[in-house]
Amino acid sequence: MFPTNSIWVVGETRSGKTTRLVQQFCKWVLPGVDSNTQTPINVLALAAIGDTRLELVDRLTTATQGKCPFRATTPLGFFEDEVMLFWSLLIRVLGLKAQFPVRLRPENEQELATRLWKPELDQIVAQTGIRESRLVRRVLDLMQLAALS
Repeated sequence: MFPTNSIWVVGETRSGKTTRLVQQFCKWVLPGVDSNTQTPINVLALAAIGDTRLELVDRLTTATQGKCPFRATTPLGFFEDEVMLFWSLLIRVLGLKAQFPVRLRPENEQELATRLWKPELDQIVAQTGIRESRLVRRVLDLMQLAALS
């Protein structure tokens, strides 16, 4: 059984955050792995970006000698996987045409958002004086940050 408390590891670059995280991970999971319990251990490890995810996978696998299965991903990757998992339910509940979800390139995302928000954008651009393309990009970036926080 995992403790219900959580830890928050903060620090500068190369200050030992990953090392501390790996130590705590081993402290939590290795007793359950070594005791040969019938309850499977399910662990989700999140890393900020793909490169750090690969490093975290290597460090956790080495520290546990491959005894503890875990899933490592980025927050964006996690959300993409969840959308794929529940896509058929979303299609059914929202009454949409059954299309496969597509990950948009940033320029396509911005173009579609501009078209969707056009009526509101004209008024906001007139009030703020910010270029339409810059405003749309800011809103999209803020929405992505909000989704990841």
